[in-house]
Amino acid sequence: MNRIPLLLSLLLNGLAAWAQPSPAATYALKVQANLAQPRLAVSGSVAFAAAKAARDSVTLLLHRTMGKPRLQLLAPAGTAFRVDERPGDDGQVAYILRFARPLPAQAAVKIGFDYSGGQQQGPQFLLDTAFCMAGGYGAAWYPQVQTYQPDKTSNTLEGRGTVDVLTTGRFLPVMPGGLVQTSRRKGTTSTRFTFDQPAIFSLFIGRYLRSDYGGAIPMTAYRLRADTATAGYLRRSARVLAGLSSTFGPYPFRNFSLIEFPDAVSARLNVGGSSEHAVIVMPSSALTRPFNYALFGHELSHQWWGNLITTRGTRGTAMMTEAMAQFGSLQAVKMFDSAHAEAYRRTGYPGYIPDQSGLGYLKLVTAGTDAPLAELNDKNAHSLGDSKGFLVLELLSETIGPARMQKALQTITRQYAGRPLTWEDFLAEIQQAAGQDLGWFYQQWFEQTGAPAWELAWKKAGPQLELSITQPAPAYRLSPDLLVRGTRGETLEQTVAIAGPATTLRVPIGFDVKSVELDPHFKILHWTPASRQQARDLLRVSRVMQLRMQGKAEEAIRQGEQELAELSRAGQPDPYAVEFSICYQLGRLKGIQARPDEALAYYQRAIKCSARDTSLLAYTYYRIAELAYAKHDQALLSWAKANAINADLLAGKPDDMEKLCSALR
Repeated sequence: MNRIPLLLSLLLNGLAAWAQPSPAATYALKVQANLAQPRLAVSGSVAFAAAKAARDSVTLLLHRTMGKPRLQLLAPAGTAFRVDERPGDDGQVAYILRFARPLPAQAAVKIGFDYSGGQQQGPQFLLDTAFCMAGGYGAAWYPQVQTYQPDKTSNTLEGRGTVDVLTTGRFLPVMPGGLVQTSRRKGTTSTRFTFDQPAIFSLFIGRYLRSDYGGAIPMTAYRLRADTATAGYLRRSARVLAGLSSTFGPYPFRNFSLIEFPDAVSARLNVGGSSEHAVIVMPSSALTRPFNYALFGHELSHQWWGNLITTRGTRGTAMMTEAMAQFGSLQAVKMFDSAHAEAYRRTGYPGYIPDQSGLGYLKLVTAGTDAPLAELNDKNAHSLGDSKGFLVLELLSETIGPARMQKALQTITRQYAGRPLTWEDFLAEIQQAAGQDLGWFYQQWFEQTGAPAWELAWKKAGPQLELSITQPAPAYRLSPDLLVRGTRGETLEQTVAIAGPATTLRVPIGFDVKSVELDPHFKILHWTPASRQQARDLLRVSRVMQLRMQGKAEEAIRQGEQELAELSRAGQPDPYAVEFSICYQLGRLKGIQARPDEALAYYQRAIKCSARDTSLLAYTYYRIAELAYAKHDQALLSWAKANAINADLLAGKPDDMEKLCSALR
């Protein structure tokens, strides 16, 4: 679920040589991490060359949780300056150093600083007595130099240099992408991270156990507890990276790490996972379930799309980062769990976010939320990019041929590594590899909202099947599969072409026809009468989920209770288990709020519903078991564990409930 919002992806947008003071800033940071208080004390310096846009002033970004910094201009020596503060709505504070006179072009700028803080929660930032997450792509926990493009959008200048972190007790710091040297003395650990490649700095501190594994890509795991399954997660991650390399090109980094963070932190920050240079960060719950190819495939794909390949401008950015990562996720599922690929496209991959699917997009449209894919922004990058976006990229691959799509993507990762990519560049590279004009595809799928719908009529006329296909405006140009089933079990499947408001086709057929279906495997995102009804019904659940994922717990609870009341008044059949799903979401919300009795009541109501979502049923029993364990209710615990294991077994053991329940003793 990690997922990094578009605003954060813009911070990944790399270093356009024409817009940056230098390829990277050079840092010398010292961090004293006192989790007992808790507090981070940071001091040091940052140095860079003044570009044309930075001769009159320099902007440093620091989140308000870190307190007000003391800033010194160490170079050029003797330059007078003043500091203006500009707080942002997101908690970031811009400190603008305005020089009394312009600096010479390419002058060496060096700024010293010191401050301490960390008591406030921020985007991807949480510091408490047991753990620290300081995600550099969320809250600026260290001074981040801002640079500006001609369109006035800003980037964070990536950094090289050293970061020295001092911790006490069993706490171990981890910083993705840094070379590590550690020394211990009298209960204090001093760790130096050396960054010889540009990066945005993130810091994790916990009671970590480090495990190193060999292989073609050296791998390291940082776990919060010993687990014999760790090697399996890394082994499967290596397989996925190798598989994605065949699509995207060689893995771009020299090693790979997997970092765990607590579920409590995941719930409080609403972070389900993230990807940074040579590392993915996962909550504990993702590392207690069977390996999820969709989840890991998405985060691992970000190693290319968002980490290696950065973007310029705002147009198409979400498609080249978030949607491309989701496209990679689907490729991983097709390679290693192909039995679930069609379900992934239709309604979602088991154990993954269900709204990241075709049905998820149709629910968004039903709710009145839509935008052209080329124009996505930080508010809808995940919702639309991870539902419609990746399916359109997959359709593009099928349209030009997977081999040509791979050629285009490998050309991009080879030629644009280290320099930003525009949306126009991206589309041009694909069209060149395709060897055909794709303007029609780009227009109907990237520049307009919506998805196709069609009505199909057919009749048998002697040795031919006559088909009449109509589309409402705007009509799409499509090449769907046609599946014909005979009265005696015969089948005929072939690809047909449709375009415009009306298409007539004649297909030779040698058997009596029972049914005819267009796009039987949902390779094309489209509406059907059944999906319209399903989207309308499940929209009630989506409203609650979206509020929960936005961290608006009280609003989500009010919305859920309102939806349940309306369902009760309507008194209609519930074929899509809407009541069950809302009760489950309310149980999770009450659990996050530490209201165990109310959470238990909602979970118990869920399992009594006439229709139940089998993908969530085992976890509903497991949530009851967790609450019973905390209450020392042995009878309820035994009952819930047994039902969780049985429900998981009937579903094909997607959640490995035996392992999860064995810990509740």
